[in-house]
Amino acid sequence: MVPAVTLSGAEVRTIDARRDRSEIAKLLMEVWVEEDPYRSLEDPETLLAAQIERSLEEPSLGIVAIDAQGVCAVVLVGTDAAGADAGAPMLMWLTVRREARDRGLATALLRVVVETLSARGVEELASCTSAANVPSLRWHLTRGFQLAPDPIREAMRG
Repeated sequence: MVPAVTLSGAEVRTIDARRDRSEIAKLLMEVWVEEDPYRSLEDPETLLAAQIERSLEEPSLGIVAIDAQGVCAVVLVGTDAAGADAGAPMLMWLTVRREARDRGLATALLRVVVETLSARGVEELASCTSAANVPSLRWHLTRGFQLAPDPIREAMRG
């Protein structure tokens, strides 16, 4: 449980599944339907809606930021079920409403996630982003995330 705090002008608290679910789904859909990898798909809404629903089922950690217009940012942490870090906490969604950006909300939410996981004894957090999403890639790298080896590129080298 994350204690409610105010960060960057928004109330930040643990997700209340009943109260926040529809607003979170709406925010994620609005932001991501036009972003890689969804925008290039034939039916991005269907795929994205299914991924959002799966993510909202049982995140290991879910935090929202709420301002005067409602949910303005969300972070959902789940478990990476595949790969070398199987079972590691995975930053599944960290999304800020376009109008609420450039206030440091994403970084503040990441800090809350890291502090919460650290208090639980977790020392590592995985994330992924599209290589085409340069702002997200830059954001991740400047906050201490490291690029993982690309298994396809490594296999081609071998």
